[in-house]
Amino acid sequence: MLQEAIEALEQGYRSKARNLLTGLLRADENNPDYWLWMSAAVETKKEQVFCLKKVLKLDPDDARARYGLTIHGELPPTEPVTPVPPPRLPIWTIEAQKGEPLTPRNYLRVLPYMGAGILLVALIMFGIFGNRLLGIWAGQAPTPTFNLPPTREPTATMLATSTQVVRSPTPTFTGPTPLWMLLEATYTPTPLYVNTPHPTTEAYRAALRAYAREDWDQVVVYMQQVLELEPTAVDAMYYLGEAYRHMGQYDQALTSYNHALTINPGFAPAYLGRVRVQLVKNPNADVTEDLNKALNADPNFGEAFLERALYYLKINQPEAALDDLRTAAELLADSPVLYYYRAQTLLALDDIEAALENAEYAHTLDFTLLPVYKLLGMLYLTANQPDKSLGYLQTHVLYQPDDAAAWVLLGKASFAKAGYTQAIAAFDQALDIDNSLSEAYLYRGLAHLQINETQAAHDDLSTAQRLDPNSFEASLGLGRALLAEGKAGDAYIQFLHTEALVTNNAQAAALFYWRAQSLEALGEITAAIADWQALLELPTEVVPSEWQNTAESHLLAMTPTTLTPTHTSTGTSAPIASATTTRTPSPTSTRTATPSP
Repeated sequence: MLQEAIEALEQGYRSKARNLLTGLLRADENNPDYWLWMSAAVETKKEQVFCLKKVLKLDPDDARARYGLTIHGELPPTEPVTPVPPPRLPIWTIEAQKGEPLTPRNYLRVLPYMGAGILLVALIMFGIFGNRLLGIWAGQAPTPTFNLPPTREPTATMLATSTQVVRSPTPTFTGPTPLWMLLEATYTPTPLYVNTPHPTTEAYRAALRAYAREDWDQVVVYMQQVLELEPTAVDAMYYLGEAYRHMGQYDQALTSYNHALTINPGFAPAYLGRVRVQLVKNPNADVTEDLNKALNADPNFGEAFLERALYYLKINQPEAALDDLRTAAELLADSPVLYYYRAQTLLALDDIEAALENAEYAHTLDFTLLPVYKLLGMLYLTANQPDKSLGYLQTHVLYQPDDAAAWVLLGKASFAKAGYTQAIAAFDQALDIDNSLSEAYLYRGLAHLQINETQAAHDDLSTAQRLDPNSFEASLGLGRALLAEGKAGDAYIQFLHTEALVTNNAQAAALFYWRAQSLEALGEITAAIADWQALLELPTEVVPSEWQNTAESHLLAMTPTTLTPTHTSTGTSAPIASATTTRTPSPTSTRTATPSP
């Protein structure tokens, strides 16, 4: 059953895998391998974390589960799986710190606390095992329970069959390998900006421990205790704002940052926190002033350079972003986030080769940084390497199944590999998440065309054109679907509409190729000859060899005694006939940027 579940995962049938693994866990809920594979079968992050914590409960030394929890931000590399609040100092320690001897009288003062502690432990143990004990006393054998959190109704999830890395947890396992099993190193988070000693209270140290394990509720509690004793502690006020920000309580976060800046107007990270909150509340907010204030207050604040670079990239100033990233590289030498941002910036500058180099380096520094998988998938797809793209995108959607844009990329990579059925399944996933994605309808329609599902193609391409009326690809695709349905007249009319959307020679070539076929089907031979000839007069680099051969053979068939077509054009002439004047794209920049070692 386990092998069948793994094979179901490999084929993308998560629902089937979950059912099989549920049966296994009902039979043996103490098998950590079952829980580990269940973490790859469930849909949500909450469920994955639940399963991984079960693994660690059964096997505290399981490095795979620790890596998985690290990926989800639930566990630093050296943190236990179930963090406990920092203990209060025992009363006898407090007395000793006051300089009082540990007399028998002091020990007597401890006894009530010890008794209460023993009673509390007894109650907890009875709460955990009471039902089973009662069942045993009543003569009933305990039955195993399976307490996986409820899941939403699943849909078939397509996983690419080509994975980039296969490293199985045991020699007999096959199938898609969970991401944490691939890790050779985990990313060390950016150190705290400030860690000022606060000798007057244990609460500050407890708050930082809670901060490290991302227990934001506890951070709030402890930092509020600090501020009761030290109301001018600017760092405590800042960390209180950070906790509120991570909890999604943005108004409280903004109030805390503002209070911190009232205490100390030169406290740089408070400006950065304010920037992040403003952008969440209003993605179009102009945060330049606060970013500049942060860097004026601390010219060595690497995170602020990263944030400003990301903001420049957002407002379409990639050159300015690249300048900030160069400075950040001097301050954050081996930050994977730095190279991830640099790859995004270089992509915006159309330097695909350098973007790939930086993204790969970010991936080498931190295998757990999931956004890099998506970026690498996009970059390899742009570089016309769908084989490499598939593995990265499969991994990304495995851990971020609600990312519609990633499913579209995965569908396009499968389409490029002629995996049309897999592509359709990926686009189905994308449209289940967001049914307004014109690109998903476009490529799903084209995939349906490739496997002769003409009605489905017509429906999808019609929707794509409605959502994006200026899309040349959607308009041309709809004409192709009509032609495939045998509606040559409707197809020709659609191609006439498409003609107004032509912007380059490659699009002109596609229009001539398909419109000539609709004209032939209508018996308009003279017009068809004109389109075939126009296709052959375009620059050779924009006309696929298959189209060239088709055009020549059709021309020979229609004018066998008067025409001997040869395709010799090597210039950059614009499309002829009635197509719109075209613009030849500028060549891609060849500048490269080598990541710092």
